[in-house]
Amino acid sequence: MTKDVPPYAIVAGNPAKILKYRFEPEVITALLASKWWTYDLAEIEPSIGYDKVASILKVFDHPNHSQSLNKIHVKAYQLTFDASRYLLQVKNV
Repeated sequence: MTKDVPPYAIVAGNPAKILKYRFEPEVITALLASKWWTYDLAEIEPSIGYDKVASILKVFDHPNHSQSLNKIHVKAYQLTFDASRYLLQVKNV
């Protein structure tokens, strides 16, 4: 791969070509707008299931979704070599 792949695209071949998209354009737009990857999805009702995208998007359509789901706090680690030692820095993202 030498170029970015559009969100939710399925690609194959050399050079890679887009075969299809996993979802319809309006679903892709809603998924990207929801920023679902910033929330703890374990808090979503387990009976919904991750294969039911429309049901999960309803959780994010709710006006208070940001209050009902906790954001994930990710730490980024940076490892550098300084003279004769390694330095590990932890940064909250």
